[in-house]
Amino acid sequence: MNFFRINKRLLISMVLLCSSATYSWALPAEHEAQRLLQSASQAIAVDDMAKAAAQLERIQALGIEPPTIYYYYQGKVFQHEKRYVEAKSMYETYVVREGAEGKYYADALNRITASEEAKMHEEQVEEHKAATPVAAKMLWQPQSDDDYLSNLRSLYLAGDDVTALVTHINTLLVGSPYYGTRIKNRDHRTGEDYRIEVSKDRELLVKRKNYDTATGPRWDVTKMDVYGIDPIIQFGCEFDRFVCWLYHPVMANQRWILLDRDDVAAEELSRAMSRLIRLLQKGSEAG
Repeated sequence: MNFFRINKRLLISMVLLCSSATYSWALPAEHEAQRLLQSASQAIAVDDMAKAAAQLERIQALGIEPPTIYYYYQGKVFQHEKRYVEAKSMYETYVVREGAEGKYYADALNRITASEEAKMHEEQVEEHKAATPVAAKMLWQPQSDDDYLSNLRSLYLAGDDVTALVTHINTLLVGSPYYGTRIKNRDHRTGEDYRIEVSKDRELLVKRKNYDTATGPRWDVTKMDVYGIDPIIQFGCEFDRFVCWLYHPVMANQRWILLDRDDVAAEELSRAMSRLIRLLQKGSEAG
């Protein structure tokens, strides 16, 4: 009986000892936070944002005020996830708490600006889509050329494909005019406006109104014989400079027609212009 009682006591002692040892291995919360921050930093360095996000979440669960650098790393994770409002808030917290002497002070300021502009761009794209008729939105979806042109004729009540394409292109240009700045001031217009026409000889006319001149707005018109040129019109965008463009079909890598930074409109504009040039090259209207 004494033997079993001694063994029972020994067993209980061993369990308590093991439990005590287990808890002794756990780091105090402030040190665990530093460990997790180090792990998050290493994950961000190799662009493993999922792991970084998981480590930062574990810091939140510690129930302590995290070190200031936490907000910088969390901002990076949110920015990667395109949660720009939350990213901006994290960077602002880091800047305020760390001050100008902070290691990432300048980068955090730049990231605040980038997050703000990215959010504004998202809102502009959504506003542009919301202001676009449902039929026009459908045109941006993959479809055959015949369906594309048929939808355009129906949308603009046009009698032929060339007229429908010209109207569509000019509608896109009106909807996304190039200002060259983030702030649009209607009382002081900057940038350029574009319109296109097709001549009786089936030449493509591009009209450009330049507002950045000393003598006031000025129109100029260029003619293009489309025969023999590449009908596939490419586009590009620089979001930090608030501009998208179509590349010139003849002069390689030269920007041809400018519009506001709206990659959806730019992509649709390139498609419509490519289809128009192909139609003009055929010498007869489709449809």
